[in-house]
Amino acid sequence: MTHKKGSSRVVALVALSTCTHAFGQDTAKTPELAPPLGHTPPAQVRALEVLAKNFSFRSRIPANTFWTGAPEIPGSGVFNCQWILGGVWLSCSVEAHYGPAKDGKGPLKNGQIWTWTSQNLVGWDVQQKTYRWLAVDNESATYDFSGRIEGSKLIFESPGYQLSQGVPQKFRFIYDFADPDAIKFDSDNQVKGDATWRPSDMSIYTPIK
Repeated sequence: MTHKKGSSRVVALVALSTCTHAFGQDTAKTPELAPPLGHTPPAQVRALEVLAKNFSFRSRIPANTFWTGAPEIPGSGVFNCQWILGGVWLSCSVEAHYGPAKDGKGPLKNGQIWTWTSQNLVGWDVQQKTYRWLAVDNESATYDFSGRIEGSKLIFESPGYQLSQGVPQKFRFIYDFADPDAIKFDSDNQVKGDATWRPSDMSIYTPIK
């Protein structure tokens, strides 16, 4: 079969024309993009102003929370938050100390005090239209909660179950700002297969003057 140089040029030109036409169609279908928001905090961010402080807290961990048969365990610590990224996110650090516990286990054995720390980002997600709580802790765990406001309460909940203490669980944080000088914090968990939310940490947060 005889191959003509001219025919290859025709094929190439047809291919180029087809690609150009296709790209032109895709560009025409591209939706109009909105400009970035800039650094202006959304209105929802103002509701988080109550968290933008330094707090001390005292906790009560209910019996059977840290392990099966565990006694009620006391706790205390500090919770410090400050605005970052142009005032649209809160950067919060937590340092909590738990114990001592009678017949303690794990990090609480032999009358030891267990220290738990975490770094947290709290803010309003303009893409998902929800409050978010993103965190990492010194137990090598991560947290990604969605939140909402109900009256005086700011509520964050994990979207699904994650393995904690060897058991699939969901978690929920509730901050009640009805009394700004004594903010109630409740941490609840829900074991997979059980629809009941059970308290795992009950604290009172006091602003540090």
